[in-house]
Amino acid sequence: MAAKIDLNPVGNFDVSGDRLGQSWTRWLRSFELYATGKGVDDKKQKKALLLHCAGLDVQDIYFTLTEEDGDDDFDKTIKTLKKHFDAKINFSVERYNLRSIKQNETETIDQYITRLKQQVVLCDHPDPDAQVRDQVIEKCRSNRLRTRLLEKGPGLTLDDVRTIARTLEMAEKHSREMEGATGYGNNPSSSHGSVNRVNQRKPTQYGQNKTKTKSGLKCYRCGREGHFGKDPSCPAQGKTCNKCGKSGHFGTVCKTKQGGQQNQRRYGKYGTKSASETPLEVLGKFTCEINVKGQSESVEGAFYVVKGNSVSLLGKATAIQLDALSRLVAINKSEFKERNVAEEFVRFCAQEGTPKALTTQEIEKEAKVDTELSEVRNCLQQAKWNQSVMSAYYPVKNELSVIGYLVMRGRRIIIPKTLQAKCLQLAHEGHLGIVGTKQMLRSKVWWPNMDKDVEKYVKSCHGCQITSQFSHPEPLEPTKLPTGPWQYLAIDLLGPLPSGHFVFVVIDYYSRYYEIDITKDTSSEKMIDSLENMFLRHGLPLSIRSDNGPQFTSKLFKQYLEDIDVKHIRNTPLYPAANGEVERQNRSLMKRIRIAQADAMDWKRELRKYIMAYRTKPHSVTGVSPSELLFKRKIRTKLPEIYCEEDVTTLDEEVKDRDMYAKHKNKMYIDEKRNAHESDLKTGDNVLVKQQYTNKMTTPFISTPYKLVDKIGNQCVVQSPEGVQYRRNTTHVKKYNDRNVSSEKDNDCVMLDDPIETPKPISDEAGDVTRRPVRERKMPSKFNDYIVS
Repeated sequence: MAAKIDLNPVGNFDVSGDRLGQSWTRWLRSFELYATGKGVDDKKQKKALLLHCAGLDVQDIYFTLTEEDGDDDFDKTIKTLKKHFDAKINFSVERYNLRSIKQNETETIDQYITRLKQQVVLCDHPDPDAQVRDQVIEKCRSNRLRTRLLEKGPGLTLDDVRTIARTLEMAEKHSREMEGATGYGNNPSSSHGSVNRVNQRKPTQYGQNKTKTKSGLKCYRCGREGHFGKDPSCPAQGKTCNKCGKSGHFGTVCKTKQGGQQNQRRYGKYGTKSASETPLEVLGKFTCEINVKGQSESVEGAFYVVKGNSVSLLGKATAIQLDALSRLVAINKSEFKERNVAEEFVRFCAQEGTPKALTTQEIEKEAKVDTELSEVRNCLQQAKWNQSVMSAYYPVKNELSVIGYLVMRGRRIIIPKTLQAKCLQLAHEGHLGIVGTKQMLRSKVWWPNMDKDVEKYVKSCHGCQITSQFSHPEPLEPTKLPTGPWQYLAIDLLGPLPSGHFVFVVIDYYSRYYEIDITKDTSSEKMIDSLENMFLRHGLPLSIRSDNGPQFTSKLFKQYLEDIDVKHIRNTPLYPAANGEVERQNRSLMKRIRIAQADAMDWKRELRKYIMAYRTKPHSVTGVSPSELLFKRKIRTKLPEIYCEEDVTTLDEEVKDRDMYAKHKNKMYIDEKRNAHESDLKTGDNVLVKQQYTNKMTTPFISTPYKLVDKIGNQCVVQSPEGVQYRRNTTHVKKYNDRNVSSEKDNDCVMLDDPIETPKPISDEAGDVTRRPVRERKMPSKFNDYIVS
């Protein structure tokens, strides 16, 4: 048996990086090596270890995916995650990236070939070794290596390239070592990139004295010891400083700042000690390959070593061959700014994306050629209106006027059809919403059916849709009461608690009786063991409802329920309200646990006390205790009670009536409070899906529209553009209005069914019109004694 090795754990997989398919393959390879080293052979344990090492982000993704087929749990998990992370590769882009890879300055040929092989895998080449070989010949740093490789002709293979390159690298390395041993390798001029290099000491910082002594004071004029600056014997008296030009001190102690001279190149003063006809004494000679840093050209040149500590000099012929004397390539000014292409492109996008202001001259120009406004101007000039043709303007004809070619309604300008879309875009720049956009337009412009156009435009705005409120929930659908106890169950895990425990809760929909099991193990095996103990006491149910936890969605749990012929109903993901009965009991259990924790009591014992009290008290909905409905008998408690010999009366019909009444009352209240209404989602619609908040900038909905594949009740199945399907509740899904496919205006205006007629004035001949009941009129009694005319 192989021994287990203590290894460092594999790091979490980063789901936010680029090339997730390639990154996942590399991470999975590292995990398999880690699992083999740890001696993990069991497939279920290996799956759990995989999800644990991958991290919470991968776990969140995996539990929302549809599991693929496979031989075992681990194989299914690998196939499911690989399908999710693998994306289509753009071979053209990857081949371009391959051709762009060059050998780095400090990179060996083996490292370079390894990097090329990692890239060529993504390029789908029929002969990847040939592509790597050609790339090495083209992009390697050494001209000598390139020449050697080209001499081999068409029979050159990648293995030959590697062998030749290694041989040449080792030869160059040994040559440098031998040159260093003979004394020539220590010269800076014998290494690459060191021609014309100047080794100078850093300039002295301001405020630091160049000459320091261990004891005694120094003169501030000359820097010497033994006298003060006021001493007439100081040699700096009357002398001129070579640094600042002032008199009275030497340059070695001058405190004048050097300004911008610190980073400049300095040259020493060299005097001519011999005539130009006198040859220099040559100490030695060596030959090496010379290249200029940043350029690919290289030549072999001979260096002569002379005595001295001066800088290295490059001959004119060699400098011409290396093109070392040329300046940077000057960029010729042209009509187009080639160096600012990116900036100009960004500026162009910003200008085109932001609509320009709409001027009255532009409106008048379009109104001049607009057929509808031309007809309106003719009607105003002739004072004749055709109600069937100009039905949209006839009701407001008394408010219309003409200024030039502009048609006004009061103080508001009537916008031509060609400019209405631009006007809507300008009014909706700040995403004011439907009401704000209407208010903005109503204050300045008008056109027929403007309010409807605003509503349609704002509802189809992509930014407003992904940041708007969630959809209203559908009307509540109460769970139907089973015909008897322990037929339909709901299960859930409560926790983790501070002690590391979980509470496994099982509740009966009929009697509201529930069982619990406190455990630290949340695996499928433990859940099955707990259920078997409960089934020994109460029997097998017909169905079980649970959430989508891994312990309830595993193959083992599914197989167990199939073996005992129990139907498994899974809730909609991310919607705990679908299992509201058990969630409500979890809240009650958690309340008692907090009370016990606050009172420093044993929470397990206090929890058992609460469950005993709950089982024996009459339920608020059924009016009967849960234990009485389940066992058809009353359970004895600590409270005094008179026992009757008679059997417990059957309460099934009464329980059903109470349950129906309570659920109907709750449904009416909840539907009214949540403003619930039927969803208008249909199969094939484009929808927006709610996403989990990660920070304050996260939008409520995912910006990419999904497609609605299926809808059953308040549960729907949506499909992403990548083909991945998700189950969601209708409250997490909202219909997406695409502005590009929105219906056009019918005939560019809405025709009224019947022409609007102005009411005729009421004449005296029409008779009196009774508007309210006629009251009886009589004279007040105080005027009975008087004659009133």
